[in-house]
Amino acid sequence: MSLSIRLSHFLADLFVARGWIEEDGKIAYVVGLDVIFSTLIDWTAIGVLGLIRGRFLEAIIYLSFFLTVRRYSGGYHAPTRAGCFSIFVGFYLLADMVTVVIFGSGNGLFLIIYSVCSMLLGELAFYFFAPIPNDRKKYTGEWLLGARRKAFLCLNVWYCLAVGLAVLGLDLYGQILAASNIVVLLIIMRKRRKRK
Repeated sequence: MSLSIRLSHFLADLFVARGWIEEDGKIAYVVGLDVIFSTLIDWTAIGVLGLIRGRFLEAIIYLSFFLTVRRYSGGYHAPTRAGCFSIFVGFYLLADMVTVVIFGSGNGLFLIIYSVCSMLLGELAFYFFAPIPNDRKKYTGEWLLGARRKAFLCLNVWYCLAVGLAVLGLDLYGQILAASNIVVLLIIMRKRRKRK
């Protein structure tokens, strides 16, 4: 049993003992608390890695992109919590390292080509594949249509922000594009897995 589940059970039992919740509603609190704790662990890991790498603002941009876009776009989900954590942190490090290498090159033409290709790839992947539902949840057609619209809206708001940052000469737009590329990769990974 994971640490977050054990802590969730402990707190839910404490809430029942204090009379704050009913025994028959305890499992809902366990699930909710577990989601909160596992999410906090993920966010804390990215924040700490951002601080260690001296790129905390970039880490916040990456997390914010995931919070707003990935929520509606869907994509690959690891079968275990440890796998999910590893993929989430690993892809953050990959995105951040790619951003450092690409934007450290100083090649203006390459940066323009990379940026345009990243945005085009994101638009195509979202148009053809998003949202990709999680097999463990049930969705209505109305929810999927709403998720598709929200995913497109969020993606394009981020792309507008990236263009604005690029015009201002701030390399932070690279982190937006890298986060976008990771979400596209997760969508494609999930799509390929569903075909098998």
